[in-house]
Amino acid sequence: MLADAVVDSEGAVREWLRCKASFWYFCCEYVKITDPHKGVIAFEPWPHLEAVADSWQSGESTIDGKGRQLGFSYLVSAFALWKMTFFGHSRILAISMGERESKALLGKVSDIRKNLPAWLQLTIVKDNSTEIGFTNGSSMVALPSTENAGRSETATVVISDELAFPPFAGENYA
Repeated sequence: MLADAVVDSEGAVREWLRCKASFWYFCCEYVKITDPHKGVIAFEPWPHLEAVADSWQSGESTIDGKGRQLGFSYLVSAFALWKMTFFGHSRILAISMGERESKALLGKVSDIRKNLPAWLQLTIVKDNSTEIGFTNGSSMVALPSTENAGRSETATVVISDELAFPPFAGENYA
């Protein structure tokens, strides 16, 4: 794996720039997830996820219907971290069915970050169960789907997880 090979600062800068240029490259080379049965494992670059990753990187607004256990939650968590890492002052809102579910997305972002090589990890300035913030001004907030979730927020990315279930999904999307 490349992370082990990058030992000098010049190599780290090249890799950092390569990761910034390609979200999919970042996922395939550096993202590790925590599997409840296997522990920390490499992100599985399933072909169906690459097109989604490319559309998100290009800035498309998407509503992706999906089944369960297809890798989307980890992909969207990696995307949130990628945006915050490489594009300072990014503001990510994660809105899910309830407080527990929105915090779970934030937890995945934290897990992915702590499994990155040290030279890719931003320094945390705020870390609690509902928000994480970094020295480059980027942050992510976990919100339960309520009638006013996200109102008055200016966001770079809004993640509406499990959009079919929350009672205020329409209001949140608007």
